[in-house]
Amino acid sequence: MVANVSKIVTFDLVRNAAVAGDAITLVLDRQVDVSRGDVIASIDSQPMTGLAFDAQLVALQPEGIQPGKRYWLKSGSRRQRVQVQPVSQLELKSGKWNHADELPMNAIGKVHLAFDEQAIFDTYEQNRTTGAFILIDPDTNNTVAGGMITAKRAALGGHPCRGEPCDPVAAGRSRRSVHGNGALCKPPRRRGGASCHGRQGGQHHRRD
Repeated sequence: MVANVSKIVTFDLVRNAAVAGDAITLVLDRQVDVSRGDVIASIDSQPMTGLAFDAQLVALQPEGIQPGKRYWLKSGSRRQRVQVQPVSQLELKSGKWNHADELPMNAIGKVHLAFDEQAIFDTYEQNRTTGAFILIDPDTNNTVAGGMITAKRAALGGHPCRGEPCDPVAAGRSRRSVHGNGALCKPPRRRGGASCHGRQGGQHHRRD
């Protein structure tokens, strides 16, 4: 679904634009279900969406990162269930990446992330806010790792948003301002669906 941002309102006036850090209220030109975790951005600057991503992380707890275990992944205000599969570990002395089936405490490793529902990310290189995450052990609620997204694994589900007008959008270095033709986008709440709200030729779209 596509909707236009009709007004940007502050406590004392209506503005034509806003930047990161401003306290504002967005008024859309139609009723839209908006909730915590939704993202504001330009419709022409879109992130990756999918079920599988590659990442690098550092293990923070004595139990390390266990292969195939399901964790909570938290990025910003979003939290999703994810299965983590270690791939390789960095050998600090040589700088080489060696194959690894698990990652002990303080290890730096490359991992595959497999989500139950579609996830929205930029690579960390593109955007440190939407490309960073922590892993939480659901049994102890301890933060067990901190990491960054490096790529999307297209073979296991999902596809890049770029070029798809109604895929989710995330805020990036080129997405720090909101204008009247900005876009408001939502992480999907079920498998296979995503909703996005922004200006796209004045048309109304929905993708299921």
